[in-house]
Amino acid sequence: MSLDESKEVIDQWKQQTEARKAEVQRLVREQIKQVIDKLDLATKEDVRQLEERIRRLEEKEQSGQ
Repeated sequence: MSLDESKEVIDQWKQQTEARKAEVQRLVREQIKQVIDKLDLATKEDVRQLEERIRRLEEKEQSGQ
């Protein structure tokens, strides 16, 4: 195998490894999301929405006084 061929094989392995890594990360994220959903835990987005709602209610209360 020539040096160029070896480099090409190594590049292919790197690409395959990156693709597998991305797929594993996607699967892990999906599994974590399923666990969080089953545990009925608040997400960052849930907390953000509640904070925004509290902020609006506080503003409404202050403007009404």
